[in-house]
Amino acid sequence: MVLNLAGRLEVPLRERNTLLVAAGYAPVFPERPLDDPALRAARRAIDLVLAGQRAPIRLSRSTAIGH
Repeated sequence: MVLNLAGRLEVPLRERNTLLVAAGYAPVFPERPLDDPALRAARRAIDLVLAGQRAPIRLSRSTAIGH
């Protein structure tokens, strides 16, 4: 019931765990710290994407996008 309602309301997974605990149930959705070894490959991929970015995009006062 709790998960069904939270799903219909599009409650984020972290908050769904909070609702489950408040209702007397165990959390269902695992949460890992960013430095967890299981996330190493994902962090490396993000680092590569960010390193491949060229010049940062900046906005002028007229909100024209430039490099």
